[in-house]
Amino acid sequence: MAENPVNRRKDKTKQAAASDQDGDSGLDSLHTERTIHSITVNITDAMENKFNKFAETLNTIASKVHNNSKRLGELETRVFDTEVKVNSMDSKLAAYITQVKEIREKLNELENRSRRDNIINTNLLEGMKGRQPVEFFESWLPQVLEVECRDIQVKIDRAHRLGIKLAIAATMVPSDAHQAT
Repeated sequence: MAENPVNRRKDKTKQAAASDQDGDSGLDSLHTERTIHSITVNITDAMENKFNKFAETLNTIASKVHNNSKRLGELETRVFDTEVKVNSMDSKLAAYITQVKEIREKLNELENRSRRDNIINTNLLEGMKGRQPVEFFESWLPQVLEVECRDIQVKIDRAHRLGIKLAIAATMVPSDAHQAT
Protein backbone atom coordinates (compact mmCIF):
# COMPACT_ATOMS: atom_id res chain seq x y z
CA MET A 1 0.00 0.00 0.00
CA ALA A 2 1.30 3.11 -0.97
CA GLU A 3 1.11 5.99 1.31
CA ASN A 4 -0.15 9.24 0.32
CA PRO A 5 2.61 11.85 0.30
CA VAL A 6 0.32 14.37 1.93
CA ASN A 7 -0.36 11.99 4.75
CA ARG A 8 3.34 11.35 5.19
CA ARG A 9 3.98 15.02 5.61
CA LYS A 10 1.23 15.29 8.14
CA ASP A 11 2.67 12.38 10.07
CA LYS A 12 6.14 13.89 10.04
CA THR A 13 4.76 17.21 11.21
CA LYS A 14 2.88 15.45 13.99
CA GLN A 15 6.00 13.53 14.99
CA ALA A 16 8.13 16.66 14.94
CA ALA A 17 5.57 18.54 16.98
CA ALA A 18 5.38 15.66 19.41
CA SER A 19 9.16 15.49 19.68
CA ASP A 20 9.30 19.28 20.19
CA GLN A 21 6.74 18.97 22.95
CA ASP A 22 8.69 16.12 24.57
CA GLY A 23 11.90 18.19 24.43
CA ASP A 24 10.23 21.25 25.89
CA SER A 25 8.63 19.23 28.62
CA GLY A 26 12.01 17.71 29.44
CA LEU A 27 13.55 21.18 29.76
CA ASP A 28 10.59 22.39 31.79
CA SER A 29 10.76 19.45 34.16
CA LEU A 30 14.54 19.93 34.62
CA HIS A 31 14.03 23.63 35.28
CA THR A 32 11.21 22.87 37.71
CA GLU A 33 13.32 20.32 39.57
CA ARG A 34 16.20 22.78 39.85
CA THR A 35 13.84 25.48 41.11
CA ILE A 36 12.28 23.13 43.66
CA HIS A 37 15.74 22.01 44.79
CA SER A 38 16.90 25.63 45.14
CA ILE A 39 13.80 26.57 47.11
CA THR A 40 14.20 23.50 49.34
CA VAL A 41 17.85 24.37 50.06
CA ASN A 42 16.94 27.98 50.85
CA ILE A 43 14.12 26.91 53.16
CA THR A 44 16.37 24.33 54.83
CA ASP A 45 19.13 26.91 55.41
CA ALA A 46 16.65 29.44 56.79
CA MET A 47 15.10 26.81 59.08
CA GLU A 48 18.54 25.66 60.29
CA ASN A 49 19.46 29.29 61.11
CA LYS A 50 16.24 29.76 63.01
CA PHE A 51 16.60 26.44 64.83
CA ASN A 52 20.24 27.21 65.71
CA LYS A 53 19.22 30.59 67.18
CA PHE A 54 16.35 28.89 69.00
CA ALA A 55 18.72 26.20 70.33
CA GLU A 56 21.16 28.89 71.55
CA THR A 57 18.33 30.70 73.31
CA LEU A 58 17.15 27.45 74.90
CA ASN A 59 20.72 26.65 76.04
CA THR A 60 21.04 30.13 77.58
CA ILE A 61 17.71 29.74 79.37
CA ALA A 62 18.66 26.25 80.56
CA SER A 63 21.96 27.59 81.90
CA LYS A 64 20.19 30.40 83.74
CA VAL A 65 17.61 27.99 85.17
CA HIS A 66 20.42 25.71 86.35
CA ASN A 67 22.24 28.63 88.01
CA ASN A 68 19.01 29.83 89.62
CA SER A 69 18.29 26.31 90.87
CA LYS A 70 21.75 26.18 92.40
CA ARG A 71 21.29 29.56 94.07
CA LEU A 72 17.84 28.56 95.29
CA GLY A 73 19.30 25.43 96.86
CA GLU A 74 21.95 27.52 98.62
CA LEU A 75 19.28 29.96 99.83
CA GLU A 76 17.13 27.13 101.17
CA THR A 77 20.13 25.80 103.08
CA ARG A 78 20.89 29.24 104.52
CA VAL A 79 17.23 29.79 105.50
CA PHE A 80 17.14 26.39 107.20
CA ASP A 81 20.34 27.16 109.12
CA THR A 82 18.92 30.54 110.14
CA GLU A 83 15.67 28.95 111.32
CA VAL A 84 17.65 26.48 113.45
CA LYS A 85 19.63 29.35 115.01
CA VAL A 86 16.48 31.40 115.64
CA ASN A 87 14.76 28.46 117.30
CA SER A 88 17.72 27.93 119.62
CA MET A 89 17.82 31.68 120.34
CA ASP A 90 14.09 31.66 121.12
CA SER A 91 14.58 29.03 123.81
CA LYS A 92 17.57 30.95 125.22
CA LEU A 93 15.56 34.17 125.15
CA ALA A 94 12.73 32.57 127.09
CA ALA A 95 15.24 31.43 129.72
CA TYR A 96 16.77 34.93 129.88
CA ILE A 97 13.34 36.53 130.25
CA THR A 98 12.61 34.21 133.16
CA GLN A 99 15.97 35.10 134.75
CA VAL A 100 15.31 38.83 134.31
CA LYS A 101 11.93 38.48 136.01
CA GLU A 102 13.52 36.61 138.92
CA ILE A 103 16.31 39.19 139.21
CA ARG A 104 13.78 42.06 139.18
CA GLU A 105 11.81 40.40 141.95
CA LYS A 106 14.99 39.97 143.99
CA LEU A 107 16.00 43.57 143.32
CA ASN A 108 12.60 44.85 144.43
CA GLU A 109 12.83 42.75 147.57
CA LEU A 110 16.34 44.03 148.32
CA GLU A 111 15.29 47.64 147.72
CA ASN A 112 12.31 47.21 149.99
CA ARG A 113 14.45 45.61 152.70
CA SER A 114 17.00 48.43 152.46
CA ARG A 115 14.21 50.97 153.00
CA ARG A 116 12.89 49.29 156.17
CA ASP A 117 15.48 50.86 158.44
CA ASN A 118 15.36 54.31 156.86
CA ILE A 119 14.00 57.33 158.64
CA ILE A 120 12.87 60.29 156.56
CA ASN A 121 12.79 63.61 158.38
CA THR A 122 10.92 66.47 156.84
CA ASN A 123 10.82 70.16 157.62
CA LEU A 124 14.54 70.35 158.41
CA LEU A 125 16.20 73.28 156.73
CA GLU A 126 19.42 72.84 154.85
CA GLY A 127 22.31 73.77 157.10
CA MET A 128 20.47 72.82 160.33
CA LYS A 129 22.46 69.66 160.60
CA GLY A 130 25.81 71.33 159.93
CA ARG A 131 28.63 69.70 158.03
CA GLN A 132 28.42 66.32 159.80
CA PRO A 133 24.89 64.95 159.19
CA VAL A 134 25.57 61.55 160.81
CA GLU A 135 26.80 63.09 164.08
CA PHE A 136 23.95 65.60 164.03
CA PHE A 137 21.30 62.87 163.76
CA GLU A 138 23.00 60.66 166.39
CA SER A 139 22.62 63.49 168.92
CA TRP A 140 19.44 65.12 167.59
CA LEU A 141 17.28 61.97 167.25
CA PRO A 142 17.27 61.00 170.96
CA GLN A 143 16.46 64.62 171.90
CA VAL A 144 13.48 64.81 169.54
CA LEU A 145 12.18 61.41 170.63
CA GLU A 146 12.83 62.31 174.28
CA VAL A 147 14.66 59.08 174.93
CA GLU A 148 17.65 58.74 177.18
CA CYS A 149 20.22 56.38 175.77
CA ARG A 150 22.92 56.03 178.37
CA ASP A 151 23.75 52.38 177.77
CA ILE A 152 22.78 52.25 174.10
CA GLN A 153 24.09 54.63 171.55
CA VAL A 154 22.07 55.44 168.42
CA LYS A 155 24.06 54.30 165.41
CA ILE A 156 23.45 55.93 162.04
CA ASP A 157 25.28 54.54 159.01
CA ARG A 158 24.46 57.32 156.55
CA ALA A 159 22.56 60.55 156.41
CA HIS A 160 21.79 62.67 153.38
CA ARG A 161 19.27 65.19 152.21
CA LEU A 162 16.63 64.43 149.61
CA GLY A 163 17.23 67.59 147.63
CA ILE A 164 14.54 70.04 148.77
CA LYS A 165 15.83 73.56 148.17
CA LEU A 166 16.12 76.07 151.00
CA ALA A 167 13.54 78.45 149.54
CA ILE A 168 10.96 75.69 149.18
CA ALA A 169 11.81 74.22 152.58
CA ALA A 170 11.48 77.63 154.25
CA THR A 171 7.89 77.91 153.08
CA MET A 172 7.16 74.42 154.39
CA VAL A 173 8.69 74.84 157.85
CA PRO A 174 6.55 76.40 160.56
CA SER A 175 7.97 79.57 162.12
CA ASP A 176 8.67 78.01 165.52
CA ALA A 177 10.80 75.22 163.94
CA HIS A 178 13.58 77.75 163.37
CA GLN A 179 13.79 78.40 167.09
CA ALA A 180 14.09 74.70 167.92
CA THR A 181 17.65 74.52 166.66
